[in-house]
Amino acid sequence: MNGAKRLPLPASLAGSEASVAGLLANEWPRTPTGFIAKLIDEAPRCFADERIGKIVAAGRELAAEGIPVELVSLSRRSGDKTVGSLAGGAPTADLAEIEAKTVWQAFLAREAEEVLEDQLSALRTDPAQAIDVMSGALNYLVKTVGSLKGAGPSLRDRVKERMFRASQRPPAPEPRFTLASVPIATPGNIVAISAGVKSGKSSLVAASMASLMAPSTEGRDFLGVEGRNPLGLAVLHFDTEQSPFDHWQLIDRALRRAGVSQEPPWFQSYCLTGFPFNEARQSVFDLAEEARGEFGGIHSVFIDGAADLVADVNDPEECNAFVAELHGKAIAWNAPILALIHVNPNGEKTRGHLGSQLERKAETNLRLEKEGEAIVAWSDKNRGAPIPKESAPRFQWSDAARMHVSTQSLGENRLAVKRVELREIAQAAFDSAGKAALRWQDLRDEIGKVEKVGTSGARKKLEGMQKAGVIAKNGALGTYTLTP
Repeated sequence: MNGAKRLPLPASLAGSEASVAGLLANEWPRTPTGFIAKLIDEAPRCFADERIGKIVAAGRELAAEGIPVELVSLSRRSGDKTVGSLAGGAPTADLAEIEAKTVWQAFLAREAEEVLEDQLSALRTDPAQAIDVMSGALNYLVKTVGSLKGAGPSLRDRVKERMFRASQRPPAPEPRFTLASVPIATPGNIVAISAGVKSGKSSLVAASMASLMAPSTEGRDFLGVEGRNPLGLAVLHFDTEQSPFDHWQLIDRALRRAGVSQEPPWFQSYCLTGFPFNEARQSVFDLAEEARGEFGGIHSVFIDGAADLVADVNDPEECNAFVAELHGKAIAWNAPILALIHVNPNGEKTRGHLGSQLERKAETNLRLEKEGEAIVAWSDKNRGAPIPKESAPRFQWSDAARMHVSTQSLGENRLAVKRVELREIAQAAFDSAGKAALRWQDLRDEIGKVEKVGTSGARKKLEGMQKAGVIAKNGALGTYTLTP
């Protein structure tokens, strides 16, 4: 197909195209939306007036290059010295959007005419291909109708939908993931996962995805994460940092962790490493929308390398708009978006303004830190309950398992050490008394003797033994003995 035919231009359409061009010549939008955005993307071919199409295309090129779009730069880039004549009658943004819809509809009408003529010609040439030809025509028409609806409801309508009404309480969202039994990802929210280089963030993400794939949790190690996907909603994972081979290895480990040999159909993981930020970003949104339709909804979206979806992580305007767009998608998809981002080298702050904005807007800020050979996953900046570092899940690499495996938390390690210490004291107390069973008061006194502490100190140690399970009480006799 060589593009939409340019037939004689009706006066009404000429006015609509001039209005759109006038708005853009006066003030080029930083983030185009609605039908204006569609026209900018498809210029020059979507304009019946070739001159206006070239001017809009020139503006798109300038904006992409970071050059201010104004009358002089538009005139130079397009080679058209009459650009200024368009700016005089520029409409308001709202009116321009209405005119843009008219222009877009006219473009689709021209294009549809050409497509359907081609299909009809093919049908006449080879009637045996009738089903394929008609199917192609039907798919095109369905896509065209969707494009006409693409601008969606007005801003006023969208805001009205969010107005508080006491009688319309939204259903409480069920968490899609928990960590250490604490909810960390609920529908409609962003989760920020930050870590230094090679600090296990991808492994935690792989374990999260594995928790959804596993037929059973028995004997499986998901690094403290719990997740379920009983409805088979789409789970999407986008890797923007690793090579295709490393990406494959990551997902292969997730499958092994889950105990399955093949990914379920609702799980889709893509390696976008090396794609320009704008292409990677658009791919995330497009593929998620496609999967949403295919599987009846989205369970969760993982973006392993959120910084690769913006041009400049230190640009507040760009990063704020991107995070707002992410949050909007999370709400529209009724799913959590888990965004992974690095912390600055030798520091605790996440990378650039993007990291700061993600932390501000996130439901959960999950931090991964290395402590010796172990990695601890903890969080203290949450809307819900915190995950203290002392009791947070820990994991470390295992050569035998060829993946990260869970290890004891710092609190568990300290408790284990304390338990050993208390058991040694209790054993010494029973040995001192020459008995295997003692009443509470007698055991307290023996502890005081061997530890050379007063009654209060001995009582605290005895209570610690009870709490740690070092000693057990025989209810019938009222005596205490060492536990096996």
